[in-house]
Amino acid sequence: MSIKIVVFNNGNQVISDVKEVIIEDKCQAYKLTKPQNVSLKEFKHELLTEEQKSDAVEMVLSAWIPLAKEQTFYVTMNSVISIAEPVDELVKIYKEKVGEIDD
Repeated sequence: MSIKIVVFNNGNQVISDVKEVIIEDKCQAYKLTKPQNVSLKEFKHELLTEEQKSDAVEMVLSAWIPLAKEQTFYVTMNSVISIAEPVDELVKIYKEKVGEIDD
């Protein structure tokens, strides 16, 4: 299992189990299993101090393609800008939402 954040050309960020699709010894695509859109929800409250305001953000996950029957998707390499390690808290939220990922 390799849980990563994938940033797409359109700016969308997805957390998913990501694997490279290797054909003829070259990565040709990425396989995303149980992908979830990642968004940040900022709390606005007038009584918060400046320090509390910086911590007043919630990570929200939603299905990447909510009407699809599948939970596995293949994306082309040229549609991806970057792939990164997510923070531990996001991994925890992801695992709670989708359950453990099978290899």
